[in-house]
Amino acid sequence: IPGSSVTNWQQELNTADGTGGATYTSFSNPDYSNGTAVFTGTITGDGVTTSNDTGIWTGSTSGTPSLLVREGDTAPGSSYAFANFEAPYIGTSGTVVFKATAGSYPNSDLGIWAGTPGSVSTVAYHGEAAPGGGNYYTNGLKLGGMAGDVIVFTSQSTDDYTYKVYA
Repeated sequence: IPGSSVTNWQQELNTADGTGGATYTSFSNPDYSNGTAVFTGTITGDGVTTSNDTGIWTGSTSGTPSLLVREGDTAPGSSYAFANFEAPYIGTSGTVVFKATAGSYPNSDLGIWAGTPGSVSTVAYHGEAAPGGGNYYTNGLKLGGMAGDVIVFTSQSTDDYTYKVYA
């Protein structure tokens, strides 16, 4: 917004929370609501590999962001580890929602998760029962974002392979 103030909240080489001292190397996919921000970050440092170098951090822009999830963490509701994150969104209460891949090909599925640091749960995961019948299906599982604190997404249903919108 023209005329508003801008501050430097995080930058490369800052220590990333929840990583044992790793530092940020890049940022992407920022979102903001009511004084709280979320972003996807890439890190480097001792013990960091290509299997755990990306995560999602969130927090008040007047404080330090906290790690929400990281590649290599077991995805709630799955036996697989997070392997890839798409852009996260943040709701008015600070809840973060994101779409991710859990596992690696050929044993991988897409899902949508939501929560706050220390409390992330599954919203929709391939193969889970979907409201109105059928199960969520990886093909067509698309996160639309958040409106306030309402998560909006689509999925193809396994019962009749039609696409449905969920909120």
